[in-house]
Amino acid sequence: MNRLAAGFAAAWVFAAMTAAHGTPPTGAGAKDWVQLADFLPGAGIAPDVTDLAYGPQERQKLDFWKPRNASGGPAPLVVFIHGGGFVTGDKSEARRLPMTLDCVQAGMAFAAINYRLTVNGNRLPDSLRDAARAVQFLRSQSASLGFDPNRVAAFGQSAGGGASLWLAFHADMADRASTDPVCRQSTRLVAAGAIDGQATYDPADVGPVLGLDPKGDGATPPWLLEQAFGLKDGETTAARALFAGVSPIRHVTPDDPPVFLYATGAQGVVMPKVANAPGGGAPGFFSLMQNAVEIPVLHNPAHARALGRAMEKAGVECLVRTPANYRDTPPFTPPRCAARVEMWRFLRREFGMNPDTAIPELAK
Repeated sequence: MNRLAAGFAAAWVFAAMTAAHGTPPTGAGAKDWVQLADFLPGAGIAPDVTDLAYGPQERQKLDFWKPRNASGGPAPLVVFIHGGGFVTGDKSEARRLPMTLDCVQAGMAFAAINYRLTVNGNRLPDSLRDAARAVQFLRSQSASLGFDPNRVAAFGQSAGGGASLWLAFHADMADRASTDPVCRQSTRLVAAGAIDGQATYDPADVGPVLGLDPKGDGATPPWLLEQAFGLKDGETTAARALFAGVSPIRHVTPDDPPVFLYATGAQGVVMPKVANAPGGGAPGFFSLMQNAVEIPVLHNPAHARALGRAMEKAGVECLVRTPANYRDTPPFTPPRCAARVEMWRFLRREFGMNPDTAIPELAK
């Protein structure tokens, strides 16, 4: 069975089990129910502001949620950066993320951004620069949107996790002399979270940094370099500088904020080999899947371990978690859900909020 068919089958089985049981089943079948429920969308919450443009490009738009149950004073802001290998994905994912509801209901503002994808002539670091621009724009609008510009964090999954880490570690990109008021804003974060994010995008790091076999579990197909970076030769001086510039681990310094990393261990990530989409837009899902290739290195837990070592050396807090950390969680609390709760508490702590407060969504 191909991956797409398997996904539809999983969704159908989940719906059937829910209809049959009404509540999570116990005994036989419980484990399967939990595994499926773990990855399916949660309750939705619509943004208060949609498609707010933070730049002139079509995909430079964001959605914004005002905080509920705020306890006085400007609320902190959590920025969600979607995944998709920098070739697909959309900010609308946040409307179905349990984390969105968790944050908004607990007095935090929330934003989800789109960014340029590496199709139709766009290449890295365009996507990363867009993430930085979005943070700067949000800060420039903090008074009208009603949040504290000094308490901004970001998180994401896969490519979005990598972008969040890049933002967390990169030196401040504010240009105080710019005539653009957005560019004068800081890009620095107080914390970041990543689920299956990448520590490095440099193929040369596979062995010495990640400890993987460049011809085995660390293999990077040549076409991926051209797709992501527009490079045919990854060994030139310019290519080496580009890889270093976009790799989060190369920017770790002692003044960086703490991060939370969750490595699911799901290494069989499928990466689409993309042709330019008609009309300059993002390629459709089905056209992507027709050319998908499995690239285990992208979600390998070695990224989290390597980043943890680098941050420990720099004296910066880095919480590295895998499913093994959540073996003793309560029944029907899958590892991914437990990780989400811990990341939520981590963000609250870094915002100066009470991390032991019950999550409103889970305390109904």
